[in-house]
Amino acid sequence: MTTLFRWDRCDPHLPWARVSRHRLSTSDVATPHGHDFAEWCWVESGSLLHDSARGREILQRGDLRLLRPGERHHVAAAASECVLITASVPGPLFTDLERRYRRSASWPWAARGVAALHLDDARLSALAVLVAGVPQGGQERCDAEWLVAGLLRCLRGGRSQGATPDWLEQAVARFGEPRHLAAGLPGLVRLCGRSPAHVSRAVRLAYACTATELVHRLRCQHAASELRLGTRPIAAIAEDCGYVHIGHFYRRFGAVFGCAPRAYRQAALGG
Repeated sequence: MTTLFRWDRCDPHLPWARVSRHRLSTSDVATPHGHDFAEWCWVESGSLLHDSARGREILQRGDLRLLRPGERHHVAAAASECVLITASVPGPLFTDLERRYRRSASWPWAARGVAALHLDDARLSALAVLVAGVPQGGQERCDAEWLVAGLLRCLRGGRSQGATPDWLEQAVARFGEPRHLAAGLPGLVRLCGRSPAHVSRAVRLAYACTATELVHRLRCQHAASELRLGTRPIAAIAEDCGYVHIGHFYRRFGAVFGCAPRAYRQAALGG
């Protein structure tokens, strides 16, 4: 039996664009499913068994698949543990954007079936930075259009004048890994390999915020991913992200997502 996921029944507080991080193990039971929205998914780490109209295949880090509304697929960890990232936009918006961009060589969705691509480390980093910027509250249609346009640019490999420098993209992508989050701003600066002042200027130009604000945003986005994965204690998630005091974590999380971590988890899990 195939489960149908409907956009209007998933995460109603995110009306235009959704990004999820899924940690899968071989013990997880996943059922075949379809959805009425467009989705792209890629393997961040590990190996993934992916079953779709393309057939059964094993996906590795960097393998990306694009599904149109109505496509069905099934995913499971192929060995040990796998981390899968998914991003999606509502079906009607996808139809509008396809009408606008389908004649462009950059449009990645296949006319029929599931499109397959592989991303090198540079494009994986660029994609990680892109999805990290998706607002998790107060969304507007332009946020979803920005996400899709960013995907087109990322897959094309183009870079516009004034875009985020490679060293900063790569540092931000690496900082999003759990082992770096607790290091805070000094850790981000070390990953950048530049002076604190240089990093601060580059972050302001690229992200329109201070470097400290970016660190908190990345920490809270990782926390949100963990909250969506299951029932791990919120205090443990906050500690992993570098927050010693739970109250500080709640204030920062509320500033980014507009709600408390517990409320976010309940909404994400349909509770």
